[in-house]
Amino acid sequence: MVHRLTAVFILLMVSAALANGGERFTLRVNDLLLTLSAEARIISVVREGEGQDLRSDPAPGPFLILRTPHNRYYADRCQLRHDSLLVLRCSPLNAEFTLLFRRLEFGTYVEVLSAGCDSVLQMDLFNLSLDLSRSDTAAFGVCLLPLTLHARSAQSPVLQDAVKGSVYRRFGMTGASWFLTAGPLPLLRRSIANALTSFPQMPYSPYGGPFADTSSYARGSYVMSYGSLTMSTIGQWTTFMKGTGFDQVQFHGGTERSFRFGDLEPDRRYWPSGWLSYRPVTEGLRRRGVASTLHTYSFLIDRSSTFVTPIPDPDLAVSDTVFFHRECHRGDTLIAIRTRGRTDLSEGDLLRSGEEIMTIKQVHSTGTECLLSVERGTSGTSVQEHRASAPLHVLLSAYGFLLPSPGSPLFRTIARRHAIALNEGGFDGLYLDGIDAADRFGDDGGWYWSALFITEVWKHLKRPVPMDMGAMTAHTWRFRTRWEAWDFPTRGRRQAVEAHVRHNSSGILLPHHLGWWSWSSTATEPWEEEETPGEFAHLLQRAKQTRAGISFAGEPPFSRLLSGDLRWKFDLLQRNWMGSASLPSDDRSPMTAEPSAQHTVRAGRGYGTRALSGSSGRDAAPFDRTAVIRSTFSSSNGPLHGTPEPVFFPLRIDKPKDEEWRSISLTFDPPIDLSAGPLTVFQTVADVTTGVLAVRMETGDKGMQVILDRFIPIERTGSHAVRIDGMNYDDAGSIRWPMMTEAPWRYFRGKADLRNVRSLSFILGGDGPISTTIDSLRYR
Repeated sequence: MVHRLTAVFILLMVSAALANGGERFTLRVNDLLLTLSAEARIISVVREGEGQDLRSDPAPGPFLILRTPHNRYYADRCQLRHDSLLVLRCSPLNAEFTLLFRRLEFGTYVEVLSAGCDSVLQMDLFNLSLDLSRSDTAAFGVCLLPLTLHARSAQSPVLQDAVKGSVYRRFGMTGASWFLTAGPLPLLRRSIANALTSFPQMPYSPYGGPFADTSSYARGSYVMSYGSLTMSTIGQWTTFMKGTGFDQVQFHGGTERSFRFGDLEPDRRYWPSGWLSYRPVTEGLRRRGVASTLHTYSFLIDRSSTFVTPIPDPDLAVSDTVFFHRECHRGDTLIAIRTRGRTDLSEGDLLRSGEEIMTIKQVHSTGTECLLSVERGTSGTSVQEHRASAPLHVLLSAYGFLLPSPGSPLFRTIARRHAIALNEGGFDGLYLDGIDAADRFGDDGGWYWSALFITEVWKHLKRPVPMDMGAMTAHTWRFRTRWEAWDFPTRGRRQAVEAHVRHNSSGILLPHHLGWWSWSSTATEPWEEEETPGEFAHLLQRAKQTRAGISFAGEPPFSRLLSGDLRWKFDLLQRNWMGSASLPSDDRSPMTAEPSAQHTVRAGRGYGTRALSGSSGRDAAPFDRTAVIRSTFSSSNGPLHGTPEPVFFPLRIDKPKDEEWRSISLTFDPPIDLSAGPLTVFQTVADVTTGVLAVRMETGDKGMQVILDRFIPIERTGSHAVRIDGMNYDDAGSIRWPMMTEAPWRYFRGKADLRNVRSLSFILGGDGPISTTIDSLRYR
């Protein structure tokens, strides 16, 4: 059903949202004109008064893509009816699909009225890839904003270069709606604000999205309390905060003295009245000019919560199901199971059968029948007898926590408990950390479940509060108060700050934040860097220049800050926020790629591969032949991967847009140890103007891998020997190559464990034909 529009909007509607031009139809969005052919192909996207097509690819593209379980189809006919209904037909499916377009003063309303084919599981409309730099007007943008929970947009607001709306059969198709707008940034902000207030199909925050910049909370800086901030210590905390410029505290759960994740149960030894015990503290902070924020792990469930022990909730999420091969008695710790196919079981996985949870201690064999050593009665559950063929459910986990089944009563109960905590505790804001774990639910539905959880929390609040979270989607943007709170870096700190600044300026239209930082100043491993006063001063200066907040992921070490080895950090905070004496200059140069200082990485626009340039200044050109890497991997214990002889790996182009690169990746299971000091020795066997070999290592556990990248310039033929156990921090913040899809904070965050290397990748790119041979990776 079409949602009611106010009379003023109806009066402002033109006689037709789509103007019929014979065999063409033109959709007007403000001064943006999108032209379709009668065959449902997008012919052009231009600004009125400009002739330049803004699409990245000028070839006619499909307006409507239909995905069935086995095939992909395009709508091949379209027709305008009643001035505002666009009817699209797919001949192979013999099906019609109807979209409503209503032009408003500030944009265009789009709704799916019918999706006439049950075999279609997903429908994508618009499917535009734009290059907005082609517009003659600076800071021009396009935004497709979802207005309903089951409508998806490919990118977060506001400046979008991929304009695609999607609906899914499993969430419902009809009634899905979007708001499409275009124009300069100030107009976009006003238009989106109008759309959110005019179409209340799902809630929005008066402190988030287009309204975020109106709140002083959004530009605040905070420290975290893990339980030590109470009425007895509030004076010490607020004195410190007033003296150093912090105006917010985040009450972080998950530790003794705080509260438990999942059931959100406070530690009653310290908070005897539950969340009501927090209210005197939050009110005391507010009287002193300090805001309080509740920091949870969203729907993640602690294994000691009441949803797990003593009786596991039936709505705990399951990733797979296996079966007992024979009877399991109470004293059995070695069990035989059957699977329905390939099942990846590993040490630490939790299995639930009936009211018992077991922990896998060792996997003795794999396949459709395997043996497992298990710990019985995990998390205080009762040990039970189990019959042969009884199901064993593999519990879904993320970051060491369990998850509820998405959309289940347990999922909604956890959301409601968030609202109770906020209402009773008197907190001024909410941080939903770990909400990115919604991706673990699979089936490409994380965007939907994270948004559903937030809206479930919102509808139970007695008063709206500012919200932040650990993921950004087109739906979460409308609730987000600020942007870019990454985990704290342990290396490349100046470059991490600049990466923050670049991302903060990417058109997201939220107040800036320069991330989480650590009180520590010491390095414990060779691949970490000790923090210097110059690096810390750089952070504070950039925060001032960009009107951004900063935060510390930990309680202030009061004794060390006031009198110990971190006194310089306390002094710099005072001097910066109080606007007094000048700060020290940066006293460390970043690690640079050897051997040339002339090698540069040119940052491009959009989300594609960045072009490379070198001393010649020429842009990167496609290779004219396939490069080949010959690799021999060896260690003190013999060859790795069982390859005593060199192996040739032809490098291929995975996507046309990556034509400047050739790549090969090697994975190691189990991981390999390169902590003794790895070298790569490679031979350039063709004349080269300029090029680069990127070497990536991924270390750590599967769920929290840390990336180390090395960008090695190739400016001569012959042999090269370069250490790859460090990374190029300058390049890591600006370069983008085919495999670099992760958030930039991963390059600066973690403590790399070179004893636990899970993969090595070699990516070759540059100017002109290059063929490079990797002869060996060996210890010194």
